[in-house]
Amino acid sequence: MTTLEDVVPADHPLRAIRAMVDVALAKMSPALDELYAAAGRPSIAPEYLLRAQLIQILYAIPSERRLVEQLRYNLLLRWSLEYPSTSRSST
Repeated sequence: MTTLEDVVPADHPLRAIRAMVDVALAKMSPALDELYAAAGRPSIAPEYLLRAQLIQILYAIPSERRLVEQLRYNLLLRWSLEYPSTSRSST
């Protein structure tokens, strides 16, 4: 079995972009953590929404509906999003 990490070429430009995004989101993490509510339905993490919006801009995807469609079958975009299979738990 292979992982998405194995599928993306080592020299693909999205690897460098993803590394920069990881650093920026790590710096923003304390502010983003404050956006989570203690009660209610779990939300999609703001980090993933920001990553998805960046993908939408970089690939000129015209709408969020098309973005979701692209994420369903484009492994490169799915890899760059780093969306986990489990939801984030609140602490």
